[in-house]
Amino acid sequence: MTAPDVFALGGRQGDDAEILALFREWRAVCRVLDSRRDAPDDDPEWNGACDRQWAIEERIFELGGGAAGVAVKLFLHFYREACNWAPSSDQLKLNGDEDGRTGVGN
Repeated sequence: MTAPDVFALGGRQGDDAEILALFREWRAVCRVLDSRRDAPDDDPEWNGACDRQWAIEERIFELGGGAAGVAVKLFLHFYREACNWAPSSDQLKLNGDEDGRTGVGN
């Protein structure tokens, strides 16, 4: 049996519109963080952006969604686990020594 949509047989698929909108907002917050890289630790704009980034991530994880939503959530999960420096705040860098058992970047 073939289906035109590869996810058609995977049960009810949610709407990813809210997750994608939040992910775009998250990327905009990352650009603020990148622009404030040299700010002091007590910089209110930096701290506000960090708080907003975390809040957006938490909201994304609370939502249902379809395939795109799962992809965003998977990226954010690895993003949180890796904690590796990358050229931009919205990028993920894997070292290549991830074994899949103890998390990413260990």
